[in-house]
Amino acid sequence: MNASKAPGVALRATIILKERGIDVSLNFYGMGKPTERRAMRNLIDASGLGDSVRMLGVRPGELISKYSEYDALLFTSCCNDPFPITPLEAMVSGLPVILARDGGIEEITEDGETALLYDAGDAEALADAMVRMIDLEDGGRAMAKKCMANVQAQHSLNPVIPQIEALLSASISA
Repeated sequence: MNASKAPGVALRATIILKERGIDVSLNFYGMGKPTERRAMRNLIDASGLGDSVRMLGVRPGELISKYSEYDALLFTSCCNDPFPITPLEAMVSGLPVILARDGGIEEITEDGETALLYDAGDAEALADAMVRMIDLEDGGRAMAKKCMANVQAQHSLNPVIPQIEALLSASISA
């Protein structure tokens, strides 16, 4: 719920979609500080979206069990995450993802091929990406499957261990 994760962007995108006549529901997972949770609750209530936007707490490691319940993951972070874990978990779980262009996420995704990307902080662009996802015939499942295969092929132990061994060997001989 903290500012660097930009939950307000997702809320504003949901408002934009509502204004366009598109109803979506949104669940925020996370704890944040009590003041941050209260501020987000106030924004939700003020927006009139209390029936379609929920705030849910989650314990560490528990979120991965929730992915099968959703149509897509919105990852709105704007804190320049070098290698964010949450979208990776979602991708490997086969959940379609809509991601802010931020940090290292562009190293493992390709817009329209393995995920949908939008400019971080831009609620209008996020709303447009959400519509793109809704309009996909399969709801993004083929894209998620391709993303899952790419992540496993490029970032699982088999391809990564030789790279680490090469780096270690090079550091010893240097």
